[in-house]
Amino acid sequence: MHRTYNYKDFTVEVETEAVAGIAGERVPATTVRYIADVNITKSGSPAATRRLHFGEDAERPFGTPAEALMRGYGAAQQVIDRMKNAVDLPSVPKED
Repeated sequence: MHRTYNYKDFTVEVETEAVAGIAGERVPATTVRYIADVNITKSGSPAATRRLHFGEDAERPFGTPAEALMRGYGAAQQVIDRMKNAVDLPSVPKED
């Protein structure tokens, strides 16, 4: 499943990927779970691109494609907000 969202001058693309299980589990994987592959771009500029994956590092993939989409989008919003806050910091006057 693929969705594209706009958030604060950024384009967020979220793609879900089905996974059968996570390596290292004691029980053989039978249930399909999902991870979110997220791409963040600003004004179509390839120089301002961030590619992120959610749901696989913590060894806890999402239960449904919809959950993976929404969690991926929510995480992208947090990344964008942090990037914008870092850029919007007030300048400190130089001392002579």
